Amino acid sequence: MCEVATVKTQKTKDFIDVLALTKDKIIIGKASLSKHKTDKSFLWLHELEVHPLCRRQGIGSIIMDHVAEVAEKEKVDLVYAHPAPLEHTEGPQVSPRKLQQFYRQQGFKPCVAPQDAVTVTDEGLLKRGMCLTIKK
Repeated sequence: MCEVATVKTQKTKDFIDVLALTKDKIIIGKASLSKHKTDKSFLWLHELEVHPLCRRQGIGSIIMDHVAEVAEKEKVDLVYAHPAPLEHTEGPQVSPRKLQQFYRQQGFKPCVAPQDAVTVTDEGLLKRGMCLTIKK
């Protein structure tokens, strides 16, 4: 059930979603991004979610590899994330500490949010998060 057969990118007006799919086209993981330009051009990683039965099997890392590819294609300076558990997620919540550890393993470093990043989202998140710098 938890084997990734393909990773697909879907763009809408407001979001870029990276979906991890099984061979039966069942979504087992997802990252939702939005593109912003303030003092830097960046992708805001709103959520990263992996089905509870599929966690700790490398699916999050597969998705994040594709997020980095999307960032390169979108020609942004960085990917910004504020690691916090999702309230609407099925199954047990992942602690903020474990999320931060995962993001560090993916190459993210603590950073101050890009200028006005908090005002470009309605989530009202703190101005501290983690950034993945995209090499151009």
